[in-house]
Amino acid sequence: MRKVLCLMLIAIMLLSVGCSATVSVVGANINEDGHLVLSMSDGSTFDAGYARGEDGIDGKDGIDGKDGSDGIDGVDGVGIKKAAVNDSGHLMIRLNDDTLIDTGYVIGADGKDGRDGVDGRDGRDGADGRDGVDGTDGSNGIDGKTPYIGDNGNWWIGDEDTGIIAKTTDFIFNDNGNGTVLLAYVGSDTNVIIPDKTTEIYYEAFIDNKLIQTVEIPSNVKAIGVRAFYNCVSLNEIILPHGLLTLGESAFQNCVSLESVYIPNSVLTNPGDSNLGAYIFENCSSLTQVTFGTAGATSSSTGRLSPYMFGACTALNNITIPEYISRIWNGAFWCCSPSITLLSSNVVTASLPSDHWGGIFADNNPNAIYVPKALIEAYKTDTFWSTYAGIIQAIS
Repeated sequence: MRKVLCLMLIAIMLLSVGCSATVSVVGANINEDGHLVLSMSDGSTFDAGYARGEDGIDGKDGIDGKDGSDGIDGVDGVGIKKAAVNDSGHLMIRLNDDTLIDTGYVIGADGKDGRDGVDGRDGRDGADGRDGVDGTDGSNGIDGKTPYIGDNGNWWIGDEDTGIIAKTTDFIFNDNGNGTVLLAYVGSDTNVIIPDKTTEIYYEAFIDNKLIQTVEIPSNVKAIGVRAFYNCVSLNEIILPHGLLTLGESAFQNCVSLESVYIPNSVLTNPGDSNLGAYIFENCSSLTQVTFGTAGATSSSTGRLSPYMFGACTALNNITIPEYISRIWNGAFWCCSPSITLLSSNVVTASLPSDHWGGIFADNNPNAIYVPKALIEAYKTDTFWSTYAGIIQAIS
């Protein structure tokens, strides 16, 4: 600064010496280039050269001034009274002066679903509910059809083949195979040996079997059911075991190839009509030989031949009725004409034609009747046998 002042003073002095009294300095300033420029009274300028010196050293800080007076308190600002997000997702701010400010949409997009939490433990079982009120009984269902085993070894229901194979063995027993009652035979053998454990051959167990030619029945069998061997058209021989007590109705009916049969006295003398059924050998049209057992029989034993027992056995030419047979029921020899030998020591009781049409012969006449010599007159005068007095002869 001092340098500038010196330059300005020197410039003025020079101008004052070199110029007339009529020209004088009227102004001085430093231009943008840092030169001192003098303005003269005649309108001219004089560039006195560079006049800006280097910056001096900073002076020492002055003493702090006294604190000013406290300013006037400012006006109280407006506070927030309440803030909430409305139904549109905007943040609404209500100030203390009840001014309402809408700051805009503040709800962001839904975040991704979090992972499922771990399943909680099962709760304890609730207490049992009370029993409901009994419902009304439903209508009775339609009676079901009884299943049976067909010729192909499958179970059949009515006319329908179920396709279910019943044959795991040739012999089907009760109690899931553990019993002793033979329910059915489903084999294909021609010569059948019934298992020893068998005690009963059930109703229709062999019915309509076209293959069987012979059958061996064990001594344990006590009963042969109704139609057990009905229509076994190839069966040609049967030996019934001693000890047999029941022979059901039509047990061997229509066994048209049957030629010979052995019948034990145990079944013929067992009391009770239900133990010896009717039609047992009816229409066994090839039957030529009937043998009756006598094991254990006595003169006091009483046996019988059941109704239609040998009916239509047209090949039966001769039959000997054992001593223990005391009665022959109606139709026992209907439609056949054998020569009959009666061994009983008493006149055998025979059903009269009035008991059933035709009596024991049903309108057919036997070829001959042979009786003990001592009973000839008794037979010839008997209510039934007298009809055949002309052919009654003594046993030779």
